[in-house]
Amino acid sequence: MDIVEAASMEKSSPQDSTETEECVYEEQDSIEEEVEQPAVEEDNLQEYDTRSANSKAITAKLRELGYTKIGGGLDASVWSKDAGSVIKIIMPAASRAQDADDVFLAFYDFCQAHKGSPYLPKFVDIGGANHTVFEINGRQYRQIAMEKLAPIEKGSIMEKLVWGLSDMAKVPLMKWSDAKAQLSNDEFWQYFSKKSKQAPVHADQVKQALADPQVEKEYAGLFNTMQQLWLNGRKKGLGWDLHTENVLQRNGVPVIIDPYS
Repeated sequence: MDIVEAASMEKSSPQDSTETEECVYEEQDSIEEEVEQPAVEEDNLQEYDTRSANSKAITAKLRELGYTKIGGGLDASVWSKDAGSVIKIIMPAASRAQDADDVFLAFYDFCQAHKGSPYLPKFVDIGGANHTVFEINGRQYRQIAMEKLAPIEKGSIMEKLVWGLSDMAKVPLMKWSDAKAQLSNDEFWQYFSKKSKQAPVHADQVKQALADPQVEKEYAGLFNTMQQLWLNGRKKGLGWDLHTENVLQRNGVPVIIDPYS
């Protein structure tokens, strides 16, 4: 992809990758010239920062380079230019800047320690590393390159299982057999539908899906990964924010992209 090569950015050590994405920003000075006023602190934003001068400069630069915004959440915006990868910019409200960075790094380190897991995203090389830091007006932002994944279909069994398993992953030492028994129980789904405000699910639908040994193996593996992530986050004092919008899919396999808050 034709992205401007970065010249003055802090970078983490290069990681193994099959693809390469160049950095968004070429020179820090050129970005500062685009910003005519100091960044506005938006301490009460519920989503990523969209109103500060710095945020507007980042958005303008990405659009200039041909990127299209395809999503966003509490602390980040996501941009795409081709079919294979996306760039994620961590750009939270000023009051959450360090927390948002710590949340990403905790998840990234976990992914690097479990590179073979099909339930975790694959990061892409960006200027010699999977993520880099750039600075505008004294404030640092992190950009991340990763594979482009597809959303989970609304109302699908995958969506329901992700909701149910992400909730049970917080139960200490829960075995897959016990989780499966809960998923196969209509009372669980009645309770869960009321709690999560999701459409009702019939346990027979789940039983039928999990009757396939390959499907059961897949979700048992996903559940194990969720449990490890929850324990990892708890040790680091992070919140649990795993839900269907933070899980995408790769060729029908659920992939966790943002489990912490």
